[in-house]
Amino acid sequence: MKLILGLLFLSVATLNASPFAYVVNNTDNTVSIIDTATNTVVVSALAGLGTTLDSIVSSPSGTMMYVLSKTNNTVTAINTSSNTISGSPIPIGGTLPQGMVITPDGSKIYTVNLTSENVSVINTTTMTVVTLIPVGTFPAGIGITLDGSKVYAANTGDHSLTVISTATNTAIGTINTGNTPTNFAFTSNTGFVTNQTDNTVTVFDTTLDMMIGTITLGGSNVLDVKVTPNGQFLYVLNQTSPGVVSVYNTTNPFASAASPITIGNVPTDLAITLDGSKVYIANQFDGTVSIINTATNTQAAGSPISLAPNINPTNLAITQDSLTVYVTDMGSNAVSAIQTSSETVIATPTVGNSPTVITIQTIPTPTPTPSPSDATAIAQQQLTSNLTQLSNQINNTFNSLSSGTPAASNGAIPSSTTPSITGPGNYSGIPVINMGVFNAGCY
Repeated sequence: MKLILGLLFLSVATLNASPFAYVVNNTDNTVSIIDTATNTVVVSALAGLGTTLDSIVSSPSGTMMYVLSKTNNTVTAINTSSNTISGSPIPIGGTLPQGMVITPDGSKIYTVNLTSENVSVINTTTMTVVTLIPVGTFPAGIGITLDGSKVYAANTGDHSLTVISTATNTAIGTINTGNTPTNFAFTSNTGFVTNQTDNTVTVFDTTLDMMIGTITLGGSNVLDVKVTPNGQFLYVLNQTSPGVVSVYNTTNPFASAASPITIGNVPTDLAITLDGSKVYIANQFDGTVSIINTATNTQAAGSPISLAPNINPTNLAITQDSLTVYVTDMGSNAVSAIQTSSETVIATPTVGNSPTVITIQTIPTPTPTPSPSDATAIAQQQLTSNLTQLSNQINNTFNSLSSGTPAASNGAIPSSTTPSITGPGNYSGIPVINMGVFNAGCY
């Protein structure tokens, strides 16, 4: 007899493959795909995605990537298991889209459309547009709350945000901002949007959908804003020469949390590691990447990292394990892979012409497998439960023999469904012990 304790080694499937990095090549309208495990290009030029490719997002499950075409007004899905186009490009119904977001459950994509002044809602299961939501004047930015309950369209023409409920796919409010609102960042209950032409950041409450206040920055041309994964710090990027990063505590965003940090010339993008320890900034005009240590909010050791000559870094993406930073290099038609432990360039895979945007496939965090000690405890609890049920059935059986009436409690089989034993000795009515309750143990 072999004893099997079914819950002893309960295993959960994990994703063994490393994620892919997807690179939008602006000039030749293709996507290059890099295996982040080897830093090699596995697909050099995936075509058929439209022209003037602008945004690329990963589904939360990592099974699909979605690419937005400004000129064709389409969204195209890429199957990440085969790295081929899935289905046909989907017309979004609006014109000149400027960006898109995806809900945390992956069920819907929202694109913000500049000239048609609306937001398209795409059902990712059917890959169809379910509705178009009218917004403000010349919307050029879009953001989504961490819980996915609301989407905000940044209207550059009338300096406002349109609030959209993702439950009803309707506009439910408006929030006034500064001039030319564009880029968003969020904590669990607060939103931040950059106002590019008046160099401010509007702070708003995402529960009440009302403006809280305005952060006034030094310098000019505020470009980007990001929040650390733990929600503590807000980093705001000014695209000046040299560039400046301002730091604020999200609980009191109207007072600086640190002195402004001077970085390289004309920065174009800012990204934060998932562990929250470092901020990386691409500096386009001097071909460098600056690094900020978030513990001290000063430039980190090894900063800035010099890239190859005549390279124009534009966009950043960081792996979920925070081990590698990828930088698109428009000047060399390549991507630089930076190892965060040494702050050195470890690979420069060649991609298409003028790479501008890079996004790394999301890999869902697997459910932890119980440790041997935990699994043993679970199995012991199950075994104890099985033995208790068996003991109750035996006791009920002997009680029924003495009373002449079958019992039906504490785990015994009800009399209405209890089979009878017939034969010599007149045992009719005695309940049969169901050994099936011990199936987790024996065969």
